[in-house]
Amino acid sequence: MSEAVRAGSTRERLRAVGALWLCWLAVYLASELVLTVLAHRGQGLAERLGRVADSTVAAVSMPLLHGLGAADVPLTVQIGLVNALGLLLCFAIMPLLRSGGDPKPRGRFAERLDRLMWTHPALKWTNYVAYLFWPVPTFRRTPTLRLKSVCAFGVLPFLLPVLLGLQAGFAGSGFLEARLQHPIAVVFVGLALVLPHGLIELTALFVPIAALLEYYRAVRPLLVAGDVDGVSAALAQHGSWKIVVRWLPACLVAIALAAAIEANLTLSFAEALGQALGVGHVGY
Repeated sequence: MSEAVRAGSTRERLRAVGALWLCWLAVYLASELVLTVLAHRGQGLAERLGRVADSTVAAVSMPLLHGLGAADVPLTVQIGLVNALGLLLCFAIMPLLRSGGDPKPRGRFAERLDRLMWTHPALKWTNYVAYLFWPVPTFRRTPTLRLKSVCAFGVLPFLLPVLLGLQAGFAGSGFLEARLQHPIAVVFVGLALVLPHGLIELTALFVPIAALLEYYRAVRPLLVAGDVDGVSAALAQHGSWKIVVRWLPACLVAIALAAAIEANLTLSFAEALGQALGVGHVGY
C-alpha cells in the first residue's frame, strides 16, 4: 500500500492532535479578546456569554458532577468519571468513520444524484453552500459527491476544540473587572486554570477525534484523483478497531492522571498566579 494510504503512524496521529490543539488555542485567545472588548463596553453581554458557554458545553458534565458531589464521591473520582465518559463518547466516532468514510457502497440512484446535484443548474447553489462547511480546495477539485462527502472529515474534528476553546475562554467572564486593569494577566490566569491538567486531558480527548483528521489527510490526494477504491482501502486501515484497542487504555490512564491534577493542583496554581499578577481571587 502506498505511503498516501497506509495506516497512520504515531507521528501522524500526534500531528493531527497538534492541529486540534492549535485550533483550541486560537479559539481560546479569540474568546479572551472578545471578552476584553465587551468588558470595556459593559459587563452585561460578557457575563451572558459566559453563562451561555457554561450551559452549553457543560450541560451534561455539571449535573453529573453535582450528583456525584451530593453522593460524597471524592472530587478526583468525580472529575475522572465525567471525563472518562467524554473520552468514551469521543472514541464512539469510530463507527462514524467506518460508515460515513466509505464511498463505495453506492448504487445507480447515488450516481444519478451525483450528476443531478453537481450539474443541474437549479441545484448549482449547493456547491457554494457546501464550500462554507468543507475544506474548499480539496472539495472543489474532488470529482464526485460520494467522494466530496469524505471531505467533511477534514472539518468535523475541529468541532470539539472549538467548543472547548469557547468554554475555556468565556469562563473568564467571572473576573471582568480585573480584565479591565490587567487584560494580559487574565489571559495567563485563564490558561493556568486549564493547562496544568488540560495538557493531558485535552490531548487524551483529541486522540480519537484526530483519527478523522488523519484519515482525511491520508486520502486527500485520492479524493482529488477520484480514486474510490483507494479511499476505501485507506478506510480499512484508518478505521480499524485496532486503533481503539491501542489508544483507549492509555487515554483512560491519562484521564485519571489529569483528574488528580485538576482536583489537587490546578486551582491552587491558578490562585497563586492570579494573586501574583494582581487578578485577585480565582475560581471555577
